[in-house]
Amino acid sequence: MPSRSTTPARRRVLFVEDSDDLRQIARMVLDRGGYDVDQACDGGSALKLLARPDRDYDVVIVNLRLPDLSGARVVTEAQTKRPFTPIIVVSVDGRPSDGLFVRLQNPYTPEALLAAVEAALARALPRGVASR
Repeated sequence: MPSRSTTPARRRVLFVEDSDDLRQIARMVLDRGGYDVDQACDGGSALKLLARPDRDYDVVIVNLRLPDLSGARVVTEAQTKRPFTPIIVVSVDGRPSDGLFVRLQNPYTPEALLAAVEAALARALPRGVASR
């Protein structure tokens, strides 16, 4: 039996979405995909989680339409507080991903959610490496 030290650590995702149903489905999909998930139901809650020094996120997923703060503000704060953490923006506009974020069109399938997380992780710079 392998020791716990040889088991790869699960990556942590912050999922920011105001819909209770979507948050619960995403948690289930991401958990089954091997990710630990923290959830925020609004922008203010997301900013509090991002400010916690005891939380290190591998990916942040943000719905651009949130009830209190705009998702764009959450994205800006996330980029400031955690510049090397990849961000997935969820929107209904269907614009393709660009150099800054991976975009996920809402509505999306569980497979599309997991593919977006993998794409974001693949684009992430190692911590401490500046982008050109």
